[in-house]
Amino acid sequence: MDRRYFLGITAFLILSALPAPCAEEKAEQDKFEILENCSLVANPANDGDSFHVSHEGREWFFRLYFVDSPESDEHLEDRLKEQGEVFGLKPEDVLKAGKKAKKFTAESLGRGKFTIYTKWKDAKGASGMKRYFAFIRKGKEDYAEILVENGWARVYGASDVTPEGKSVNETYGKLKALQRKAKAGHKGAWTSKNAKDSPEDSPTSG
Repeated sequence: MDRRYFLGITAFLILSALPAPCAEEKAEQDKFEILENCSLVANPANDGDSFHVSHEGREWFFRLYFVDSPESDEHLEDRLKEQGEVFGLKPEDVLKAGKKAKKFTAESLGRGKFTIYTKWKDAKGASGMKRYFAFIRKGKEDYAEILVENGWARVYGASDVTPEGKSVNETYGKLKALQRKAKAGHKGAWTSKNAKDSPEDSPTSG
């Protein structure tokens, strides 16, 4: 028997004998990890929807599901232009709104503790520190809802079933209703009459 054929058959039999991940294991991997008593960490990379967080002596970097705040980094020209088309603003005005959104988050999340729910899914980003998607609860309030309600984020980006089990569509619908009210009231970044939904203004899988 050819030696390579024999080794190939042997490897196949060994791999076939290994147990496949069971449904319980997959479900366990898809559960949220809960980080309680978190606090905001001041960092230049923080903005309206992404921020450094301290939990039990360790620092993490998280980005919210479902929402996208105006950019506060002047070097992200393409992003500022794209967001400007949605908010109906010039790029320089998007940047001003982004700085206000950053300040809003620094002040609102900077007061007291909050809880992070994460599956440690990579949110990428330009920072040297790895960033993960998360839901945030401040008391009983969802922080993405707080941002949208106050006009400091649009409904856009990665999504997931909530820690409470609400579907993506249910969460998306609620956030869109809050966004319509914020637009109508010209809250936060929605100061222009030319504001509109972008064609991609819909949830994507996280």
